[in-house]
Parts: sequence; structure tokens; C-alpha cells
Amino acid sequence: MKKLIAIAMLALLAVACTESKEPITGKTKAGKAGEDYLAKVNTVPIRAEDLEYEFNMLPFQVQQMFMGEGGMEGFLEELIKKELLYQEANKRNYITKAEFKKREADFRKRLMIEFLLEDEVEKKSIATDSEIREYYDKNIQDFVLEVPNKDKPQTLEFDAVKELIRQRLVAEKEQDVFDSYVTGLKKSYKVSLNEEAVRQAFGNKTAP
Repeated sequence: MKKLIAIAMLALLAVACTESKEPITGKTKAGKAGEDYLAKVNTVPIRAEDLEYEFNMLPFQVQQMFMGEGGMEGFLEELIKKELLYQEANKRNYITKAEFKKREADFRKRLMIEFLLEDEVEKKSIATDSEIREYYDKNIQDFVLEVPNKDKPQTLEFDAVKELIRQRLVAEKEQDVFDSYVTGLKKSYKVSLNEEAVRQAFGNKTAP
């Protein structure tokens, strides 16, 4: 069942678009006064700003699916499908079910953690250009390649590997900042283990 749902959600994004690299954001136009919506599902309007917001929330790889002529229209159709599904689900009153409330609480928790990590980890894990250059110079041997039919190895230029180095440094910083931040939290909050319960739950396995 979960696989079927995942396939259905993926299908909502499967829109054939032309291979243009022109961004589609901002290409929609508002209608006349009183008609400032692009579509309606029952009484719920979908406006240009809704389209732009939803588009900007997509990962870059998915955004590319909707770039080019006709891409925005295709994305609008996906939002119509999304609203149709939401209204049907709402009509079935899933919101009152215990399982729904449990998943909603879990999602809220994960979203709050995501916001916290953006503030405390991501924003504090920036790799500067000087750090990237220093890493390149100190590890130049890692960027030397053996090239077929050439007498000497070829060294990759700095600009060719700059972004890869940035990603590596950012990932390393994020891990260090995260570990340090969590260690600090453990000192600020009271954390205790019920050792007997842990032994019963995990036996000889190492407790988490």
C-alpha cells in the first residue's frame, strides 16, 4: 500500500517538459480584478503566488521537470491534483483519526528539528573561499589524474573542483558543529537511562 501511494505521489510530478534552462518562476500573470486566480477546485483558488511558492519549495532536480515552455501549466495541473486529493481526504475526516494525529505530531517534531538544525548547524557551517583554496593547495595530490596516452599526469584546475571541495568541507563542518551542539544540549538537559530496562530490551547488545 505504501509503495502504491509513493508511486501515485511520484506520478503527480511526472510532467513532460521541454528541455529549456529558462526558470519558470515569475512567468505567471494575475488575472483581472476578481479573477486573480489561475484555477479553482470547488471554492479553493490557486493563485500565481501559490504556484511560485510551491515551485520554490521543490528540490532543484524536480524544478527542472517544470522548466521551459508549458512547464508552468504542467505544474499548475499538479497543484490541481494535489488540491483534489486533499479535499477528498478532508471529506473523509482523516484528521480525527488517532493514527493521523500520531503521524501529524511526528511530522511537527521533525519539522521543528529541521528548523533548529538550519539555525544551529547549517548557518554555522560555511566554507569560505580561502578555506577551500587552502584545502586544495594542501591536498593537491588528490587532484592529480593519470590520463591515457599522456606522458605526465594531469592536475585538475582549482575552479573545476572548487564546489566539490566546498561540499566536502561543509559536510565536515556540519558534522563537527552538530556533535558539539548536541554535546552542549546534553549538559543543559537532564538525560537518564533506565539501565535495567535497557538490558531487558537489548540483552547483550550495546544500548543506544
